[in-house]
Amino acid sequence: MAINTITYADKSAIYTNASIPDANKVNDSDMNEIKTVVNDNATLMGDLTTLNTTTQSSIVGAINEVLGALSWTFWDSKTGTASITLPNSFRELLFIVKINNTDTLNFTMNVPYSILTTTEQGFNGGYYATSTGTAYCRVTSTKTSAALSAAFFNGNNAASATVFSVYYR
Repeated sequence: MAINTITYADKSAIYTNASIPDANKVNDSDMNEIKTVVNDNATLMGDLTTLNTTTQSSIVGAINEVLGALSWTFWDSKTGTASITLPNSFRELLFIVKINNTDTLNFTMNVPYSILTTTEQGFNGGYYATSTGTAYCRVTSTKTSAALSAAFFNGNNAASATVFSVYYR
């Protein structure tokens, strides 16, 4: 939907009354200025039907749709290696792994839908190492389910005490 513009011809004064101050009347220049500003803003806004959103009649609606698409929605969380059934529709997953259920041993993985298949794939969450410890995790996923497959802390299996959470957008 194109934004409406003012289509009347520019106004020209046919009668002016100099005895009335400009602040108390509307002149042709005022009307033409309003027309110019409105039409320039309509041009800057563009044609809403060209937006790559389903909302094409409201700029605010389209912005809210885009922002909503960027927000993560919590789906499910499990402790240990139990499988999580994924939502029916998503573009991207966010896996958060908290080894020993602590915020200090956190791994995050973003997985786009386009790389998932019906065959299980593994994703290494990375390695964590400090002077006081090491950690590692691995997650497996298909298009329909995901699970923590391994979690280690200081060389010891920590999967049973690890929280695996799934978010989507």
